Amino acid sequence: MNLIWSIEHNAWWRAGWAGYTRDPLAAGLFDEAETEKILRSANAFKTNEAAVPEQMVFYAPSVDWEKARCQETTGMIGDHYTRCNRPAVVVVKHLGRNEDPYAMCELCASHNVGNRGAVVLREKEK
Repeated sequence: MNLIWSIEHNAWWRAGWAGYTRDPLAAGLFDEAETEKILRSANAFKTNEAAVPEQMVFYAPSVDWEKARCQETTGMIGDHYTRCNRPAVVVVKHLGRNEDPYAMCELCASHNVGNRGAVVLREKEK
């Protein structure tokens, strides 16, 4: 079973093709045939949607939001990466990369989702 991430809407597909949600627990679960149908339809002219296996979403690392800081790299000083270090509000995963999900602030997450193929796996409750 898969969840469908809408790159265009920056959110998960709901069940029954009934809109979008940022909450993966409210997202629809689609079997392989339905996933293929959605991707074929939505990606006819450009890539707008991506399938994400449910195991990847629901086993995202838990986060202590009071202590979590953005892990996005903002540059290098010498041989060392520097981190954004703003308060983290989401956990993201880059599709197609062999790396673990990690915490990000809203600004870095927005950039990574919009420009680098990341999906939001978990959000801090407001």
